[in-house]
Amino acid sequence: MRQHQRSSLNTSTRSRPIFALALAATCLVGSARAEDWSGAYIGGFGDYEHAFRDTSVPSKYSVSATPERAGEGVGGLAGYNWQFGSYVLGVEGDLRWSEISPNMTYLAHVGTQAIHIHTDFDYLASLRGRLGYEFGRVLAYGTGGVAWMHGQSYLFMTDGAAPDWGAPIAVENASAWDWGWVAGGGLEYRVLPAVVLRAEYLHYQFESQLYDYSALGIPTTAAGRVDAVRAAVITRF
Repeated sequence: MRQHQRSSLNTSTRSRPIFALALAATCLVGSARAEDWSGAYIGGFGDYEHAFRDTSVPSKYSVSATPERAGEGVGGLAGYNWQFGSYVLGVEGDLRWSEISPNMTYLAHVGTQAIHIHTDFDYLASLRGRLGYEFGRVLAYGTGGVAWMHGQSYLFMTDGAAPDWGAPIAVENASAWDWGWVAGGGLEYRVLPAVVLRAEYLHYQFESQLYDYSALGIPTTAAGRVDAVRAAVITRF
């Protein structure tokens, strides 16, 4: 009789770790079960951007300043997802009110004449496709598409020495649409059924565009790139 009781006790003791493992596995499966990511959504974001501007000017001038700028900004986004099993396919558009304003100075090879170019970008926008894989409440995705921004540029010509340069002897402005591509990726986490948090990285590359300061006879072309890190709050419908 005692042997039977001891055998029952040993069996019960051995089963406890197995039961604990089974319970933990059940909890993990429950927390990572498939979620429905399909449907429309809108959101807002804040970001940090680093921009580089590469401008070509007539050969009589040479660059003397690095046209790099960094800053923070805000924007909005809207999109739609379709889900196929654990795969999520989507399309998204976004608009960022930009504070990217690169300044460049170019010196003439002979004499003291210089040109100074200041460019304001009104906004930065993109239309992108997305492809992701869901892990329950987490969605990992890659994204890419077309990007554009509008630039308003001002050219000041001076004939004085640095660092004051003297008063401008001529002023001209020009504008252009900069077109290019964007690619990146990110992670989303669903904190509530209709609320999603997002962290995202995007790289923008813009083709060379003509900024024609025809009144001064100084045509310039400019290309650029932007790297952005974003945090967003999204509402799903």
